[in-house]
Amino acid sequence: MSETGFILDGGQSALSNVTVIHPSPPDPGTYVISLTGIDNDNSINFPYEIMLEVPDLAKARVSFPPIVAVSPVLQTNFSVELFNEGNADIGYNLFLDSPTGWQAGFTDLGAQPGAPSASSGAIVRDGSLQVGISVSPPVSMVRAGSNLSLNLHIISQTENSESWTEVVNLRVGVYEDLEISLESTVGMLRPDSSVNLQFSVFNEGNSDLTLTPSIQLPGGWSVTSGMNTFSVDYGDGHNWLVGIAGNGQAVGGVMTLVLSSPTGEISWSTNLSVFSIADPQISFSSITYPDSSTYPQITEGGAHIPGELYYLTWEIENQGDGDWSPIVSLELPTGYNGSCDEVPKVDSGDTESLTCSVEIPVNAMPDMQPQIILTMNGGGLEISDTVSLLIAEVAAVTWSGELLPELETGTQHLVKLRIENTGNSMLSHVIAVDAPDGWEVIIDSGSTISLQAGQSTSVRLFVTASTPGLEQCTVRLTNAEAVADSEYTFNLTATGEVKTIVGSSIGEVIMWSSLIIIIVGGILAIVLIMRKEKGGGKSYASGQVNTAQAYGASPLQSGQTVAHLPVQKQPVPQVAPSNISFNWAQRPQQHSSHPSPQSESSVTESLSTESTGTEPPIDEPSEVEETAPTPEPAEDAQSSEGDSKEKESVAVESTDDESTEDGVPEETQPEWPDLGDSDDPWA
Repeated sequence: MSETGFILDGGQSALSNVTVIHPSPPDPGTYVISLTGIDNDNSINFPYEIMLEVPDLAKARVSFPPIVAVSPVLQTNFSVELFNEGNADIGYNLFLDSPTGWQAGFTDLGAQPGAPSASSGAIVRDGSLQVGISVSPPVSMVRAGSNLSLNLHIISQTENSESWTEVVNLRVGVYEDLEISLESTVGMLRPDSSVNLQFSVFNEGNSDLTLTPSIQLPGGWSVTSGMNTFSVDYGDGHNWLVGIAGNGQAVGGVMTLVLSSPTGEISWSTNLSVFSIADPQISFSSITYPDSSTYPQITEGGAHIPGELYYLTWEIENQGDGDWSPIVSLELPTGYNGSCDEVPKVDSGDTESLTCSVEIPVNAMPDMQPQIILTMNGGGLEISDTVSLLIAEVAAVTWSGELLPELETGTQHLVKLRIENTGNSMLSHVIAVDAPDGWEVIIDSGSTISLQAGQSTSVRLFVTASTPGLEQCTVRLTNAEAVADSEYTFNLTATGEVKTIVGSSIGEVIMWSSLIIIIVGGILAIVLIMRKEKGGGKSYASGQVNTAQAYGASPLQSGQTVAHLPVQKQPVPQVAPSNISFNWAQRPQQHSSHPSPQSESSVTESLSTESTGTEPPIDEPSEVEETAPTPEPAEDAQSSEGDSKEKESVAVESTDDESTEDGVPEETQPEWPDLGDSDDPWA
């Protein structure tokens, strides 16, 4: 305090200054300074407090190089260090102002790399943060040495924000780039040639260049002119001549032009082709097939099989005066594999052999003639030879099981197989299936398949097993003797009881046979009824006749029954009686019936037969029951009230007192109508 003692009259006041010394910066918080006034005359104390509130105080400082060199063609990355010299952990918002045409951004802060704004996050008190910055050049070239300014704005994230601006100085660096081209056309050179090569160079960098040329030549060549230093301004070009000469033994090879500047060098290369003293000749020698047989002609051993390895041999003869050490390259069609042995050195007048292996891909198309080109290059000379293969046609398939379920006897199951054409030609064959006896196999969607090379398809079979157990089925391609693996055998397991599978053709036979029996029985019943109505000859009680003896058949044995043929009731057309008698006993023991057109009425057949092992006496009576529709006689339609208008059936029985030998008395035999003259549709 400036003063601590006062003598004051009543109502008088005095001023005293209070000085507070604190750290820089002070820690944030609330500070209390307590003062006490003491009245010495009256011994009274008067306390007083001074409240000091210290907020978060921000203070930022940035450290960066005085000049940052940037590339005129590539993105330049550098970093600055941001210090927090405030009194608390404080964050700062950062913003960049890029030079015109340039793009600046933060590399590791912000929502995405390269964004021009970012947040530092909270930086600890007296701490720092490395802030990465990227600078991208414009599309147009900027001259080297250009000075640029990048402004960095800093704003504190405090209640009372404060801001700072820092300027980062940028300077465009040197970028050297030359476009070199040979304007002259250089063909094959003689070993003693003298040639002037005209070059052009364009300065695509951002600074003027002073260039010193140098050249690297193959053996036997030397430079005669054009090695003087020259300058190329920024964005400008220059042309000059370079002279070279051969010494008579010069060889071909790579020529490299080097242009050196004070800061670096740029090189350019081309190939010089020189006539060689050597004179190599190449010719095809032989081919070795996979079975080790060798032939002098490429196709003498037959067409070439896909997927196989063949060895081709060439002979190289040097008819020149110098040696020749070539390199070899083998040009193959797409998908082919091949390699050659080590290339031998061919001395003057010598002949060497070179063997190369060629593997034909499995999917090579048949009848194609792919070319194999062998090229040898060395000493400025290049020789080559081309041979053509002849691809053979390969027919082959592979089978696999897709769905092989466990079968239940008497139930149809789906079995799926997959067939793939692994050859190189189209296949079209009919599929046949060999199944166990009693099994039924149906090929779904037809039995003919057509597959292109490499194509596969699913073969669907509907299989019905009749016997349980493990059985083998075989599926094969018919007329496919030339197709490899055209037959495939697979196992199927069936469970259940033995069941008989009846085909649809047997059912049709049973149906037609039943229909014929019903029609014949109906006609017989009509004839008997009409004979009874005629009243001539012997009448049979209840419409009974000895049908067994009438047809010359033996009586039924004891315990045997005959077929019961229920026939659905339907109107039957009237048939006029005939005067011709028919002797039942004279008919043969067997008779045949021919199928008649199918009736428009539905027919239901029920057939049951029982037999015993004991044979009864031959005179045991037999009984046949037949049911057929009965027409109502026209003359009795009104007089017979007790009889039904339609009779449901006629029972035909055989008696034991009538024999086949005696037959029916001639005067009582039923007469068979002459159906040949009748218009009846049943005839």
